[in-house]
Amino acid sequence: MRVGRATAPVAHWCNTNGITCTEPLQNWEDFSWFDQAEKSHVRINDYIGHDEPLMEFYSDQPGSGNDNVWDLVLPRDPPVQPESDGSGGTWNFQLRPTFWIGMDICDGQSSPNPHYVGAPYPTNRCIPNSDENIYTSDDPTSPRYIGKAPGGAFLELQFYPPGWVKWPAGNSCAAKRWCAALNIDSLSENANTGVANNEDCLNRAGIEPVNFAFVTKTGRATTSADPLNDARFNLDPEKDFFMESGDRLRVHIHDTPAGFVTVIDDLTQHTTGSMVASKANGFASVKFAPNAGHCALIRHGFHPEFSTSSEDTRLMWTAHTGNISLSDETGHWESCTEVDLSSPILACADNPSEEIDEQDDNYCLPIPGIPSSRIQITGCLAFLGVNDLDFDGLPYEAGRWPGSIADPTQAARLTPTPLTFTSPTTNGTQFDQAAFEADLPRIEDFRPDEPFGGIEVNCQRFIVNPSDPNPGAHCVKPPGLSEDYPFFVTASQGGRCVWKEVGGLHNIPGLLRGFGGIDEYGPLLNTHYPDDPPGAVTQRYNNFHRTLAGNPCPA
Repeated sequence: MRVGRATAPVAHWCNTNGITCTEPLQNWEDFSWFDQAEKSHVRINDYIGHDEPLMEFYSDQPGSGNDNVWDLVLPRDPPVQPESDGSGGTWNFQLRPTFWIGMDICDGQSSPNPHYVGAPYPTNRCIPNSDENIYTSDDPTSPRYIGKAPGGAFLELQFYPPGWVKWPAGNSCAAKRWCAALNIDSLSENANTGVANNEDCLNRAGIEPVNFAFVTKTGRATTSADPLNDARFNLDPEKDFFMESGDRLRVHIHDTPAGFVTVIDDLTQHTTGSMVASKANGFASVKFAPNAGHCALIRHGFHPEFSTSSEDTRLMWTAHTGNISLSDETGHWESCTEVDLSSPILACADNPSEEIDEQDDNYCLPIPGIPSSRIQITGCLAFLGVNDLDFDGLPYEAGRWPGSIADPTQAARLTPTPLTFTSPTTNGTQFDQAAFEADLPRIEDFRPDEPFGGIEVNCQRFIVNPSDPNPGAHCVKPPGLSEDYPFFVTASQGGRCVWKEVGGLHNIPGLLRGFGGIDEYGPLLNTHYPDDPPGAVTQRYNNFHRTLAGNPCPA
């Protein structure tokens, strides 16, 4: 959602609506073009990030990094409807604006090493579907130095829950049906020099351009998916593909000569939707030309970056480290009973809970002219701070997630069913390992001289930084002030093993194994990134991470 300083939101852009965007490794104020004196940028509203608990899957089999089949069951909402004061049932649109399936994608115009005249390492192009794109060395003289890695983007096949304000203003597509969209997120910055794209591109596409197309019945986009086309976020109910709560889906993501394709087979409704990341559908890179006067596009099909999936197949600009992954996005709902219509950021005028920090109580809907599709309650999605900065919103409250209420009758009345999915497969072959990851340190990070970030703890996530003598201190799980946090368990369903995302172990049919609740996300993960000047390396604790010895839940 594009939120101007004195205007209402009108369109989804990554620099203002981080909900649709991949989480970068740094805060916006870390970028070299960020105006420290103003604590903002005249063109780019700030965004700190969002909470993304996820699972990653590893396999050394060729094709595992670019050809995946997943089975999903869309969650159902409980029968009791929610209320604006936070009482009543908890519906999916309150817990998550979206969940997504992820994959690394080639984009030669994206960070860390955009291919352009004057680049420090101008010869390294992304080779689709190839592990030649793996760069792991910290040595700038090595041909495999991480800063020499070719530019990459991140695919998120996002699913949007029904019942609240529709796109492009909100996060629903219909009153009672789910929809999905293909997002490809890039970063218009050279990680080796700190140079961002030209001013016109930053104005029009933001620092994190996104190709976006709703999944349709035919696989043809209703309009150009490119990052300069605002109309790409408009729904077309006649052409877009819709699904029902509780439906079982089979999702196949694989490459074609025209571009990778995502196919969703609704096995319950016997319908199919798809989208091809092709030139014909308007997919394009924003040309990285820092000295240009005008923003330009390079139209082309997008293709997967890697052949396999491992801890080494990662992008060099994202907070998360995964390639083949499935993630929830949470922490985007603050209850509100009245919107301040005079506020340029649609702030909450009356939050019914005790609020520790009010800067995340913004972009509150519905408002006159932007109604809810079904459930008439007010909520704040925190698009300027992007995540619930003090971790006190509804998704962090006790009794909201599946499995978090002991009484089975109350649980069935008040909480949704779990998000359920299988481990991915490649041509019928299982992945060898699974891993858990949560980017909580990235969000908890608080530096008193900077305006956005967690306020409960002083999470020092920089490992090489003279101002942080005790790196990792106070980066905690669960986050401060939270009462609950989602995690993943295995269960038997229909004679097969599935993963379920829950907030507790109560009333989970077929429960097989828990992995320690929030402790399943493991210890802090030291991740290395290229930095300015060329040859430098920054180490950050952006995530908690735990790789399992195997895959305990083969599909």
